[in-house]
Amino acid sequence: MWFFIAILFLSLLSFLDLGIFTYIGYSFNVSPLVYGIIAATWSLIYIISNKLFGNLADKGENKLLMLISLINIFVATFLFSRGSLAYIAIAYMFHAISVSTANLSVSSSIFELTDSESWWKYSAAQRLLVYLIRGTTLLLISTGILSLSIFQVLMIATAIAAISAIVLPSIGVNIERKLHLINKNVSNVIEYSNMKSLAAINLENPTGLQGVLEGFKLKEGGVSSKNILLSLFFAIAMGDFMFTIMPLLIKGDISLNTLWISHGITGIVIGISLVLMSKILKGSKKSATFFVLLRGLWLALGIPLLFKPSGLILYLIIMYLSSSAIDTIFYNLYSETNSGYGANNYFIVREMGTLFGSLIAGMIMTFGLTAIIISLALMCTIALISIDI
Repeated sequence: MWFFIAILFLSLLSFLDLGIFTYIGYSFNVSPLVYGIIAATWSLIYIISNKLFGNLADKGENKLLMLISLINIFVATFLFSRGSLAYIAIAYMFHAISVSTANLSVSSSIFELTDSESWWKYSAAQRLLVYLIRGTTLLLISTGILSLSIFQVLMIATAIAAISAIVLPSIGVNIERKLHLINKNVSNVIEYSNMKSLAAINLENPTGLQGVLEGFKLKEGGVSSKNILLSLFFAIAMGDFMFTIMPLLIKGDISLNTLWISHGITGIVIGISLVLMSKILKGSKKSATFFVLLRGLWLALGIPLLFKPSGLILYLIIMYLSSSAIDTIFYNLYSETNSGYGANNYFIVREMGTLFGSLIAGMIMTFGLTAIIISLALMCTIALISIDI
């Protein structure tokens, strides 16, 4: 029960991320540079929050983290009610702290309250449900079936956060990640011992031994945690680069309501797609490479689709499907490599990618479409090279 209530809260926070940000872009006369700075500041606050509260997640303080998230979404709700650009922008920053602490709370809960063999399943389920709930909420509100303002959604999110803080079980013995780490190290020692024996047997066949060593490297995943994070940084940066400039690019052709409807349909389609794709999202180097390449090509070549509703929906589906796949695969690879510890470092690097993409978006947009496409191509290339180093 705690999992679904916490995911409902995360879904509403995800809706509010899109809702508040696009509301600012459509409702106030902000320049591309200022809009990019607002997005980048959100990312900076998110990074700082993860750095400050990351130790609480590693210590298993899941209920405290959820309480901090509750306090911050309450403050964001109050500030948003003031109505001016300054107050809403500040509310957006408190929303960032709420998102970071809620994510850390849910992550530490999954790592300690479930078996390590099921971590990837919960991770995939989390992203699936967030997309489904966010998409459904966007669709219901934008079509008028639910008559809710962003302020009212903020109040509902605050109430759900309070319920989540109450029903979330405390982590009694912070041991599941320790057991995974011990098991992983013991397995590595056994593998290493076997490799030494193999080396002694094959000293006269160095070519054959090299093949065995390469096979062992592939078995270990073929990519280090540092390379995972480096590739993640640029893969996320290119997506948030487009996310930042998109409202300003299309607001002359696409209404805010139509944009939200498009995001709603996208969320539902992606949620269903993630169910069908769940097996390939467990985490592998090949699947990571495929989705990074897909995202880079699509973000650049699909830009002409943005200016008509049907094309916008298709663009968003591939954009967010590849994003969710990348996030799920990389998170599973990173969690397995680090036995569930240092989740805050993953979130920090992911948001640093968002920060970088948001910061350069406003500046590069002023140079036109060619500069946008070149920037996307460069980020995609670096992300792909990082996986294969």
